[in-house]
Amino acid sequence: MTFSKSTDEAYTLLPVMETDVTLYNPQTKKKIILNAKYYKDTLVSRYGEKGKMRRDHLSQILTYVMNQETDVQPHTKDTRRILVYPTVDTELDVSYVYRNTSHVIRVSTVNLNQDWRMIEQRLKEIICN
Repeated sequence: MTFSKSTDEAYTLLPVMETDVTLYNPQTKKKIILNAKYYKDTLVSRYGEKGKMRRDHLSQILTYVMNQETDVQPHTKDTRRILVYPTVDTELDVSYVYRNTSHVIRVSTVNLNQDWRMIEQRLKEIICN
């Protein structure tokens, strides 16, 4: 079967981009997109280089952000983006601005080997800061 790129049928082949968690406060007009990952190693390295964030995870969260941006809803332009991992071997809490945009991406870890109240507190810190 052959599809023309302008047909509605072609769009049915695209995956649905759904976030793990999207929080929106209508009073403050703030939105947070949170994506949770669970991997043996939070950072990955090749050829003995220093560990780095996973490219596919960063691309995924940026895709979520770019696909929900609209000019009709201005709050979507400064949505907070957070990648959260369980603490494995490294505590991580970093933020960076993606290229020449207003998109700040935060990458944080949560130690799941503690009382649930501490986990809850950490998640609130990540979301509220």
